[in-house]
Parts: sequence; structure tokens; C-alpha cells
Amino acid sequence: MSITVIVGSTLGNAEYLSDHIVNQLENKGFEVKHHYNCQVEDIINTKRLLVVTSTHGVGEIPFNLDETFNELEEMKVNLQHLKFAVVALGSRDYDLFCGAYDKVAEILKNKKAVELCDPLKIDCSEVFDHDSAYDEWSSNFYEAL
Repeated sequence: MSITVIVGSTLGNAEYLSDHIVNQLENKGFEVKHHYNCQVEDIINTKRLLVVTSTHGVGEIPFNLDETFNELEEMKVNLQHLKFAVVALGSRDYDLFCGAYDKVAEILKNKKAVELCDPLKIDCSEVFDHDSAYDEWSSNFYEAL
């Protein structure tokens, strides 16, 4: 089974976590496409998508992923074939905790993509072992796949 993992990262936390996630997925036998600089075609041309993203500024998608989702939002495309999940990093110190998740999920759902399971929202001000947080959450994700 194949899955595409795309990363939105500002300071590197989401990028480091995505490396762990890809390793875990490959250990479970998945064929993984891992994109740090995702293009809209990488989303459109996959059936299973995991978005690993931090939140930048005031609830925004990080710059390296923002343009792609802005482009996708403007497109007239039906993504009913796409199943997705999101691992989001943020801080509850900000009003829009994990705001990037809200934006990513809204755009994908508006294009008829189906969210597989509840997102993993990691509060980076309290949870420092992001890999373990993913490992604890991942059983729900794997079952949904």
C-alpha cells in the first residue's frame, strides 16, 4: 500500500517528526512518497495522504506548504478518491492552536477528500517527545487506512 507524506515546517520540528513517521510507515510495509516541497500534483495524484505540519504565525500554514494549498483551494478539482489524516504541531499559548490543521482540513474536505481519523494535535509547549506522541496516536491512523 502506498501513502504520500507532505511536510509543512518552519523551524524543523514537523520535518524531524515526518522523518520518524516515514520510518515507521516503511517498517509497516508502506511504500512512502515523502515531500518537503510539495506540489499540488503530489496531492491530487495520491489516494492516501498524511500531512505533517506546524502552525506558523497566527494560525497559518507554513510557507513551504502554504502556496500549494492556496493553489489547491483555487482549483476546480474533485478529490473524493483521496483519504487523508493530519499530524499538527502548535502551541496552546496561541489563540489559534494548530490553526494550520484547520486550514488544511477545510481545503481538502471542500474538495471532497475524506478525513480518515481525528488529527493528532501536539502542543509543543508541553509535549517534547513528538515521536512518542505520534506512536501513541498511530494505531487509530493505521486502522483507518
